[in-house]
Amino acid sequence: MMRTMKRFTPLFFAVAALVLAAVPAFAAEEGAHGGHGGFPTGQVVATVINFLLFVGLLVYFSKAGVRLYYKKRSETLNEAVQKAEAALTEAKALHEEAAARLAQADDEARRIEDNARQAAEEHRREIIEYAKHQAERILAETEAGLQAETRKMTEELMRELSEHVVEIARKRLEEKADASAQRSLVNDYLSKGGEA
Repeated sequence: MMRTMKRFTPLFFAVAALVLAAVPAFAAEEGAHGGHGGFPTGQVVATVINFLLFVGLLVYFSKAGVRLYYKKRSETLNEAVQKAEAALTEAKALHEEAAARLAQADDEARRIEDNARQAAEEHRREIIEYAKHQAERILAETEAGLQAETRKMTEELMRELSEHVVEIARKRLEEKADASAQRSLVNDYLSKGGEA
């Protein structure tokens, strides 16, 4: 009750000030209409008392409804504040969870990128190593082929040279043999005395 009175006290003083401010206007109006020339204090006091009684009755009979309205309004606002606080707490938790997930995703992306970079570097090394082995194999095969070809050509040249030397020797021997054989025939003929 005391709290209600405290709430309505400023209203009471505001109404009282308005009524007191209106008193000179009532007096002037009364004088303008041919009144008795005096201030109708009784009428003003009666009006103020009636108004105060009206406000008092209004407060007395409506205080339960007003109190109930403000109580419900207070409960509604408290519920709204609690819901807002719960929503804020949930939003903060979701934000923290999303931030953690984002950090995890960033870490995972960096890890994947590092793995891909390492795999690419390893693949590049493997390709270079394979190319070196292939080049060495091709070089070795080429060298072996060249050595075999050189040996073959050397053998063929030696064979041809041997054949040519043998041919030259045979021709010289034939020439010598022919000259020698002719001399021998001539000598035999002459020694037999030209008898044929």
